[in-house]
Amino acid sequence: MFFAKKFLSGVIDVVSNIDPNQFLPSDPPPPRRPVVYAEQHENDEEKQFRRVFQQLAGEGVYKSYDSDGSGVIGADELPNAFRAAGFPLNDELFDMIIRRYSDESGNMDFDNYIGCLVRLDAMCRAFKTLDKDNNGTIKVNVQEWLQLTMYS
Repeated sequence: MFFAKKFLSGVIDVVSNIDPNQFLPSDPPPPRRPVVYAEQHENDEEKQFRRVFQQLAGEGVYKSYDSDGSGVIGADELPNAFRAAGFPLNDELFDMIIRRYSDESGNMDFDNYIGCLVRLDAMCRAFKTLDKDNNGTIKVNVQEWLQLTMYS
């Protein structure tokens, strides 16, 4: 009780020493522009992100696999949710993704689901760019590998 009284009196002392004339509030943020304006002024990367996000989060995929509305997709539903989003993963890759993006029970929330799919999409695009002969394999040197994985 002594600590609470001492703490409270300290807070009151600090607050009572504030001069309201010295407080200068910052300007409010500018009004948000309509989505149509934003879409017209997006760079290619932002357009791609918006397209992927809409594909995955719009009428789609996440809500249909979060069948109980709990805000997470259960571990048993995740393989089908990834497949429906266009990423049929083998068991080994799926296990790696679960360890990185899911909770202890293997459930994945919306933010992690979208983050994972956006990253998978970017990785696939990078691979396709390097797969010049379109045979499903690439050859990279150490410098290229470091550039590709630096922000992984």
